Amino acid sequence: MHQDSLLSWEIHEYKHQPKHNDWFWALGIITVASAVAAVLFSNYIFAVLIVVAGITLSLYAKRPPGLITVSITDDGIQVAHHFYPHVHTVSFWISQDEDGYRLLFMSDRIFMPLIAVPLQGVSREEVKALLAPKLKEALLTESRSHKIMDKLGF
Repeated sequence: MHQDSLLSWEIHEYKHQPKHNDWFWALGIITVASAVAAVLFSNYIFAVLIVVAGITLSLYAKRPPGLITVSITDDGIQVAHHFYPHVHTVSFWISQDEDGYRLLFMSDRIFMPLIAVPLQGVSREEVKALLAPKLKEALLTESRSHKIMDKLGF
């Protein structure tokens, strides 16, 4: 961590949804069918990529989520090993969905600019009180693809 945290909590890397054998069979059938279609179109590299992606997805789906620590410091927000300094954070918002509250903050990074962090074991008022003096509060929403991946348990 970059300095002493003002507030910290632990969250799971992602919401775990156990996958049954039927899910793995469906993934296998889709992977094989897609790879065969790629071979029929003489796109062998794409066929290999599809097979590797299918294997990687099945291995990732079996892995249970680990615990990561989130901390708010005077200088920024630490999420696991990634530090997001306040000077590179544009705004924040605390949203609510069926799973509870989430801290959303927008960084100035090109890839993955919007970061969503569940608030587990801490109050939204505490988080807001720490971030409001440092960052602009602005309405932020998660992308549809992020919500879909979250529902699928990734």
